[in-house]
Amino acid sequence: MKKSKLSRLIICSIFLLLLICCFKYPIETYESAKYSFLLWLNKLAPFLFIFFILNSILIRFGIINLFKPLFYPLSKLYSVSPISLFAVLAGYLGGQPTGIKIAADLYLQDKITRQDALSITTFCSITSPAFMLSSIGILFYNDNTVGIILIISSILSALITGLLFADQTKPLQIPLTQPAQAEKINFTKIFITSVTDSTYTVLLVGSYIVFFGICVGVLNTAGVFDTVDIFINTLGFHLPEGVLTSLLWGFFEITGGCDKIFMLNITLIPKIILTSMILNWGGLSVHAQCISFLDNANLNKTPYLKAKSVQPFIAALISYTICILIY
Repeated sequence: MKKSKLSRLIICSIFLLLLICCFKYPIETYESAKYSFLLWLNKLAPFLFIFFILNSILIRFGIINLFKPLFYPLSKLYSVSPISLFAVLAGYLGGQPTGIKIAADLYLQDKITRQDALSITTFCSITSPAFMLSSIGILFYNDNTVGIILIISSILSALITGLLFADQTKPLQIPLTQPAQAEKINFTKIFITSVTDSTYTVLLVGSYIVFFGICVGVLNTAGVFDTVDIFINTLGFHLPEGVLTSLLWGFFEITGGCDKIFMLNITLIPKIILTSMILNWGGLSVHAQCISFLDNANLNKTPYLKAKSVQPFIAALISYTICILIY
């Protein structure tokens, strides 16, 4: 009971501090909210909305069964049903939080077992390859190679993490799927449901992005990141100026963190490694989105969080290896 009260007291204190900072820095709060909202509206919402709708329709119509022969070899490696790997494909194409959302949907619609869903959550979530190639590789560094390195390290680190955390103790079970009966399929109902669910999901994603964007902006304006940076340096951990602040920013929100790393006065290879770590961590903003989908499906979030805690370090090692071979 005392531990529960202490936890609530700490949580309430944190949010009270954030509220006070919002009132103290109203302009910065507004600018952070505006930046995060426009980021969601212009870059994420259009793509995620159509992607969620199409995936929902494919799942409800059972068209994803056509992918089973392609997924079967990989399904034996991870001891999951072939159809569950559709969430991995969707997650690698659409980026976070698409993979987790699809895995939760497949489980809720009885397409996969609970154990399959939990296993899949350990390696179905990476940052959008389009974002890594265009925004990071081209816009930031003006170099396609950087984006390709980040994509390769993200996919390989996710697959390796899946081997470490996915449950491989059970035998491979392939659920028997009854053939779809055309006369029972109501396209209008499926389409309306898909659009409605996708709209809610995209708005939920936007809410998390704006909230954490405000948190990061206010904390940075209040000097919290700089204070932590100075404190760590006083302990004897001397990092290049701005590195810790960039990592702290990326801990909450990856876009701002990647931008901060790009502006650091360090060489290219450390920038790629640090960026890879941030991208494969995902940020608290993404984790909050993914956890909400897992909670909605009543799925344990521990496997996902454990995997995401390890994946950044595996990605950093892979990125370093590739950079040594290329540069």
